Amino acid sequence: MMSGSKIWGGGNYWKELLGRIRDIRSSEKVLYRQVLDLYATAIDYDPQASESLKFFKKGK
Repeated sequence: MMSGSKIWGGGNYWKELLGRIRDIRSSEKVLYRQVLDLYATAIDYDPQASESLKFFKKGK
């Protein structure tokens, strides 16, 4: 939740907020990669199969 006084009060608020956003995006990339690695270990994994494409389209 954003506080008006923090937003307009100056300080390091924006730098801290951007850092938090960067951390969240980085975590999402790591999680997506882990899911891809796990999914790819399936015996019947076909990266071009329609089900695989649907699965990863939902993930993004």
